[in-house]
Amino acid sequence: MTNLKNIVKQLSEDAYKSLHGLLKNNGAEKSAHLLCFLRERKATDMKLMNELRLSTNAYYTLRSRLGQKIDEYLINRIEGSRTRILRKVYSIHDMIFTQKPTLATATLKKLEKDLLYYDMPHELAIVYKYLKKLQLHSADTERYERHYHEQISKGRTLDKMENLLSDYFKIYGKYYLSHQEKEKRKLIRIEQDMEKLSLSYPSHRLYVYASLGTIFHRLYTLTEEEYHQENKNDSRDVEALEDKIQCLEQHLNEFAEDPVYHHLKYVLAYLKLSYFHQYGTFKKTEEAYQEIEPYLPYLLNNYKAYTFSEHALFIGLRYHIRNRSTALLSSQKRDSLLANYEVYVEDTPHYLATLSYRVLCEYYDRDYSKAIKLIDQFMRYNGLRMYPRATIELRVLLCLQYVMLNEKEKAQQLIRSLQRKIRTLPSEPYIESINQLIRLLKIPFGNKKNQRKQYLLEQSRKISFPKTPNYSPLSFIELNEDFVHEIFRLKTKNPF
Repeated sequence: MTNLKNIVKQLSEDAYKSLHGLLKNNGAEKSAHLLCFLRERKATDMKLMNELRLSTNAYYTLRSRLGQKIDEYLINRIEGSRTRILRKVYSIHDMIFTQKPTLATATLKKLEKDLLYYDMPHELAIVYKYLKKLQLHSADTERYERHYHEQISKGRTLDKMENLLSDYFKIYGKYYLSHQEKEKRKLIRIEQDMEKLSLSYPSHRLYVYASLGTIFHRLYTLTEEEYHQENKNDSRDVEALEDKIQCLEQHLNEFAEDPVYHHLKYVLAYLKLSYFHQYGTFKKTEEAYQEIEPYLPYLLNNYKAYTFSEHALFIGLRYHIRNRSTALLSSQKRDSLLANYEVYVEDTPHYLATLSYRVLCEYYDRDYSKAIKLIDQFMRYNGLRMYPRATIELRVLLCLQYVMLNEKEKAQQLIRSLQRKIRTLPSEPYIESINQLIRLLKIPFGNKKNQRKQYLLEQSRKISFPKTPNYSPLSFIELNEDFVHEIFRLKTKNPF
């Protein structure tokens, strides 16, 4: 809630009163009360729930909706100048027929300056087209003709950049599940194309889009060593990753009135969270996660062409596991986080990522039956066959739930099937860790209970999943003494 509270406190008095009045006039009384409490009181989530007389689920839903309403209000305020410019652009054809040529020319030249500032080549091409018509017998005709074709070319370049960015994240989804080198090579080529394209002409928009791809690429596709190795023959200096993030932030702040950039600031917040997480700065990771959590539903739903935001879910899960606070991932909180989330089963990478997150949350909530139900529903989908490694991980996760429920026959049948399947995968450290976990899940059904328990504990300590940013739900299973206690149903405090 930290970020939402900061936003509310930073609203000007006029903006706060205006927003509060709008909420009350539109019948959103509880949103107006929450806005008032966040503005004027220092209170925890629990205290606010009690004051508003709301359940946990209803409170987080209300908080999420208030955040959305504040966003809409701020967008309406900042869109003013740019919206006025666009209205003028699309009413040019009326203007040249109704205004004197001198006045129309002056208006178009003012529009030209504004559009150059906002870096809008498509609209600039329209302006130059009509300037050429107005100056048909002037010496400037050829200049406007040249500018027109330049902007058409720049518009195509910008379209190409946006297409490359969306293509990158479409392919990244496949790489995330498959771990295949051929997909990785495609991503490397696309990122290099984006970087080259960003140098086509001076453009903050090209730089911003290329930076979104490059920063993500260096966080999740290549290590820094691999990235520098891939670009060692490049004549340009490669920016340090932290500098790249800061430069992107400067661009978004400098052109804060641009509504596209207003939305992209959430992608920047996600990239900063990923950066802190990758480099192990736990305090900053926790702060960044708490700030971005209220906006995760929007990131998950609406930004698939600009990033792969499901990583944020797993960063949050890792944060709660590390702090022993997975009780905060209760079904109510989870439902609020994934409220209104739309993803189709055919969109396998995003669907499987969120499904696995939900399964892991149910596992830590000890609702193993619900976790099984979630996995069973998805296992019937044929598209999963394209990703044998991900299929095996999901099936091992399913087997773990059977073990926890002491469903011996189902678990042993699945283990035999998994041992056959895993032989078809190429040998590597992560696959070997999966294989060790499969063998570990056989132990609870052996003879001599006390020996089983001690042996299971010894073997679990030997398994260590190598770090990977790709699909790896099994790496989130804590294989420790608490894990053994839970399997053998010993009376112990809730370790999760």
